[in-house]
Amino acid sequence: MLRMAGEASANQTRVPLGPEVGELTPDCVETESGLCSLAPEWDELATASARPTPFLCWDWILTWWRHFHGSSELMVVTARSPDGRLRGLLPLHIVRRRAAGMPVRSLEFLGHRGSAVCADHLDLLARPEERGEVAAALMREVLRRRSRWDTLVLADLAEDSPLPEALRTMDSSIALQAQAAETCYYRRLPADATALWGEIQRSHPEFVRSLRRDRRRLDRRYQTRFLADPSPAELEPTLTALARLHRLARARQGQTSNFDRAAYLAFHKELIQRLAAQGKLYLARLECDGRIAAVFYGMVEGEVLFFYQSGFDTALQADGVGKILLAEVFEDAITRLHLNGFDFLRGDEAYKAQWADGARHTTTLYGWEPTFKGGWSRQAWRVRQVAARWRGRAGARWRAVRAAGPPRRPRPRTAPAAAPPNLNSQGWAVAETAGLEGFEALAPEWAGLCAAHHPALSPFLHPDWLRAHLQAFENPAKLTLLSARYRGALAAVLPLLQERGWILGLPVRRLRGAANAHSVRFDLVTAAGERGRQAVGEIACYLSQRRGWDAVVLPEAPQGGAADALVGEARARDLRAGRREGTRSLYLDLNTPPLPGLPPGMHATKGSFRTDLRRTRRNLQSWAAAQGGASEIRLVRASTAAGDLAAGLGAFYDLEAAGWKGRQKSAIRCRPATRRFYDQAAAALAQRGTLVLHRLELDGKPIAMDLSVCDGHTYELLKLTYDEDLARFGPGHLLIEAILGECAQPPVGLERFYFNGAESQYKRKWTHSGLPVGYVYIFPRGSFGRLLCWIKCAVTPWARGLWERPSRGLSWRLPSGT
Repeated sequence: MLRMAGEASANQTRVPLGPEVGELTPDCVETESGLCSLAPEWDELATASARPTPFLCWDWILTWWRHFHGSSELMVVTARSPDGRLRGLLPLHIVRRRAAGMPVRSLEFLGHRGSAVCADHLDLLARPEERGEVAAALMREVLRRRSRWDTLVLADLAEDSPLPEALRTMDSSIALQAQAAETCYYRRLPADATALWGEIQRSHPEFVRSLRRDRRRLDRRYQTRFLADPSPAELEPTLTALARLHRLARARQGQTSNFDRAAYLAFHKELIQRLAAQGKLYLARLECDGRIAAVFYGMVEGEVLFFYQSGFDTALQADGVGKILLAEVFEDAITRLHLNGFDFLRGDEAYKAQWADGARHTTTLYGWEPTFKGGWSRQAWRVRQVAARWRGRAGARWRAVRAAGPPRRPRPRTAPAAAPPNLNSQGWAVAETAGLEGFEALAPEWAGLCAAHHPALSPFLHPDWLRAHLQAFENPAKLTLLSARYRGALAAVLPLLQERGWILGLPVRRLRGAANAHSVRFDLVTAAGERGRQAVGEIACYLSQRRGWDAVVLPEAPQGGAADALVGEARARDLRAGRREGTRSLYLDLNTPPLPGLPPGMHATKGSFRTDLRRTRRNLQSWAAAQGGASEIRLVRASTAAGDLAAGLGAFYDLEAAGWKGRQKSAIRCRPATRRFYDQAAAALAQRGTLVLHRLELDGKPIAMDLSVCDGHTYELLKLTYDEDLARFGPGHLLIEAILGECAQPPVGLERFYFNGAESQYKRKWTHSGLPVGYVYIFPRGSFGRLLCWIKCAVTPWARGLWERPSRGLSWRLPSGT
């Protein structure tokens, strides 16, 4: 790493940031419509740049923005000459991230970080002779808007970029750090293919001989065909074949494929259509006996072919179909396309060095503002770097010790072990099923088990709810299901996700419950009574014997549920387990006899709140009458039929996005993954007849809406939104009052009204009763498991108590481990 600039004192002199640099006038584009208006000038500038790259073309940027921007804010900085001509631009956006728990605003390149869509050679766009002047103008505009960001992360920056020097000379108060990022091999292409093979043979003769042998053998065994320019109708099928082959190759290595992510695949489906229309797409495939054996996915920019992704049939790996396809691509790039360069992009794999004749290196530029958040983020970055070096050194030493250690002694022969208790003679069996196929096979029995489960949990443990969660937020390839059966009948299901994570810088192999903040509550699905308790014990026994995990994490687990029973069963089998409370899911007990003279559901409220509620209703009606309306307030239950559901959900999303959630980009409509989850979950709930959409209307206009689940036992309030222009009249409280009145009408007979979500002030006005919801942790035997359990179940709650309750006095005595 290279230190580029140090920290400065708070009163250090800075270069004044004027509106112009020379003849260039900087500006900033902050809307998608403004981004679209730049298309012609953008592509012209990208073509004229010093080293064109597809990751800075307008089609790539726009497609990425539409699929992955989430809640980030657009910030495309431009520089124009006095005649209005675009002379340079820098595509950036502001992302909200966390640095060691602290929320920070990070200024980053568009089209790259945080979406598994990797990009290289990122930089500003400018003509070669104007790069220095344009870089100065763009950086001045970035610094002028420094109040909007805390950290700067320019990832995978081109090695000859003028941006670091421009930023360093512009303002020395920003602490900068440059770190080597990726190695990108490339090959200069000669005028004919014969010269190419001559050059490669002089440097790697054995590689060329093996390639010719593999090609002759493949031609003898199969009828081969190379296709490099598919028709528009063949684009998507070829991409689908690439996704399938890439999954097979990664699965053979024990890894997951990016194509398992729905958003990643949708991004490339749209991108290839845009690139094909511009003549920049290169999609080739190798067929053996009519079957696609390998696919090459690349992009042409300028006179260079960029190698983005590939996949091959693992059954034909011994025949060398991957390198044969690459050889065909090289020859096609020279003879048909007349290109002069081939860029392998990131990755230092050995096969690339056999083809390449040079390498470029990208860097990542980090910058931190001299503020509290900037300094905090910088220290967190330093800690991560030290931890990474420590892990690398420890891993290298461990590998060296194992390589130099004595040979293993033969183990003495012993009698065969008895059958494990989870596969016993009493009729119990525990099975582990992976992937969506196993999920769909288990779904019918699972749904039947949910119908007999505790009604307060069944809506959120149903397989339809989990299916929506997996397809929106998770990688389905990581799914693993633990199921316990008694004499063939399903008695318990625990859906988990296998992944790698960190606990205070320690790498762990984690089995995490398939849930997040939108899951409301998560637990094991078990049979009722003693059968369910025994099933939980069998799953705990299976975990005690299973290898390959360091932590089981069950988020959003309600207190007193099957997850708590699993903690007790795990401890009985000498596993380390504990619980960490998170929040409380407040609820109203509707079985409580109503007090005389009180409306339904008001038994837990204060008299002052009821008085305020009556007053705000009267004030709202008076205001509506003053506006010329009829001041009629009524509750309407929207239709959830298949033909009406989309319109009802759309109205709810629109009302939510019109308020503060829309401004902060946290509304459902602003996040594609969240929108997919609620669309699919709502459709499944509506099909089962448990979805509820209420509207509180004032003179026919909706002023508050809710999205809820009602299964005949409980009313689960998932989302509530209201017209913020009428916030002073409390439309959200009026909506809840009306819903409670409806719930009290026979023959509804509900038991509880759950507010769900984090405990907040507006909910506490209705009730103080709550169901604690937190995290359940299980760790294996041994010192590492004891350490992790102590960190998560003792140290972390103690530290949170210090942070959240500083006024109660500090106790520096750590609690004992769990």
